[in-house]
Amino acid sequence: MNLKLQELERQANTDYLTEVSNRKALEETANEWLDQAALSEENVVCIAFDIDNLKTLNDTYGHPFGDQVIRRVAHECSGLLRRSDKTGRVGGDEFVSILRGISIEDASKKAQQMLEAVTNLSIERSGDPIPLTLSIGIAESSCGKITEYGKLYHKADIALYRAKNSGKNQVCIY
Repeated sequence: MNLKLQELERQANTDYLTEVSNRKALEETANEWLDQAALSEENVVCIAFDIDNLKTLNDTYGHPFGDQVIRRVAHECSGLLRRSDKTGRVGGDEFVSILRGISIEDASKKAQQMLEAVTNLSIERSGDPIPLTLSIGIAESSCGKITEYGKLYHKADIALYRAKNSGKNQVCIY
């Protein structure tokens, strides 16, 4: 009975396609961490990222191929982070990673590693390599000054759109 309950809880908190956290679980964890950070003045960083041109890939190769790309990107990016960090899928091809106890500079280095890892992914269709890139936005809680996930995410999302509007395939800091 206990194992069944644990499995149901895991399913309730996990995105079915990617096996990273779902939006609800990510937001709950982020808000908890931000509450704690407000007391301890610990920094929390939000990395928002999405796959560049996924709609074109879906239109060209089909949605099952796009789903494969989403799974691979989620696995690759979450695998580069610390076990204590949390990655979740917040939309079709948009993800957020929440990192605590890290400077904006170190988080930016992690984001750059994510960008490079996705660029180096080997995904093929009919023997042809398919190039992938990410756009990434980063924001920080300023050591506990931002206490709500929605506000922190909004800043990271603004930086993400700056990355998209500046040519994609880059990291921008709010």
